[in-house]
Order: sequence, then C-alpha cells, then structure tokens
Amino acid sequence: MAEQALVTGIGGKEPDVDPDAFLAPTSVVIGEVSLAAGSSVWYQAVLRADCGPISLGPTATSRTTAACTPTPASR
Repeated sequence: MAEQALVTGIGGKEPDVDPDAFLAPTSVVIGEVSLAAGSSVWYQAVLRADCGPISLGPTATSRTTAACTPTPASR
C-alpha cells in the first residue's frame, strides 16, 4: 500500500488543496490551509491551521520536516 499525505479538517475548517499542488506522501495538512497550483509540501512537513489560516501561493514551498502553525489572534 502506497503512503499518501494526511489531509484533514479540524474545528469545521477544511483544507483547500489545488489538484496541481504537490503533497509528499508523508506530509500533513490540517485545517484552514489553502494550497495554490504549483505550491508544494515536502516530506514530513506539517501545516496545522487550527487557530488561523495558512496559505501557500504558487511556487511557495514548505520544506522537509517544517512545522507551520499560525499564532492565535489576541483577544
């Protein structure tokens, strides 16, 4: 069985992944993440948008083993 990226929602927020974005088989995309055509999320990188959005535009990259999460807004 081939591995594939984990792409899942959290707290009612779902990822929006363009079909032309590259997701490495071991990458993780959670929550309010937007990936444009030509963007890439590499091996073991984690984009966790549980408290705010993350957006990668065309040609943007989240490199191998990167972990990205937004800072919660001040209250």
